[in-house]
Amino acid sequence: MSVIDIGSVWANGDQLTPAVMNAKWTGATFNASAVDASTTALSSGAIIVKSGGVTATQLGTDSVITVKIQDAAVTAAKLATTQDWTGYTITLPVDSVVTASITDANVTFAKLATAAVATQAQLEAETASTLVAADLFKYHPGAAKAYGLVDASTNTLLSNYNVTSATTVGTLTTIVLAAAMSDANYSVVTTNQTDTSDNNCVVNVTGKTTTGFVVESDVTTADFSFVVYGDLA
Repeated sequence: MSVIDIGSVWANGDQLTPAVMNAKWTGATFNASAVDASTTALSSGAIIVKSGGVTATQLGTDSVITVKIQDAAVTAAKLATTQDWTGYTITLPVDSVVTASITDANVTFAKLATAAVATQAQLEAETASTLVAADLFKYHPGAAKAYGLVDASTNTLLSNYNVTSATTVGTLTTIVLAAAMSDANYSVVTTNQTDTSDNNCVVNVTGKTTTGFVVESDVTTADFSFVVYGDLA
């Protein structure tokens, strides 16, 4: 079937001259048989790509290259949320992910590499280039492992951290730690309160164990405070 309509029809008696031949070819147009009406169409006698005619079927494998993708055209909405990326390796260009491209609050603790979060041993060793979680900071060598302010006259802990109880009998106050130390070679810094008449008393630490220690005062009513430094178990 012919796909071209000639410019004019031959008539009886027509002379075959260059002018006649030129007129027939220059006036020729494509007809409906020249297009499939699905991917191509006719427009003023010319063949054009029909609107919506190029689909995934017409694209060859690996035919879409990076330079043909418009900047910012690939959005989160265009990525399949159910796509299984198992077995694929995605390599991003160096410095391709900038701060402005990260959604606020989208980098959560769960998304951080496990290796980046310091363990107890790494905190104790002050290992560089690790992240410190709030619940593990207590293991850092510079962090106090316990503290307390004791009102000896009323057997009361006025404030404390990591202390289960403080029991005063006479001049001796037994401090029990909530979380044990790794050994008894820890340091306890004590001082008496200076807002009482017993501000010249002496307080000493005795009987240290991994779970507590005894503070001895030469005055039975002296209030005192303490801070513990060392390694937790």
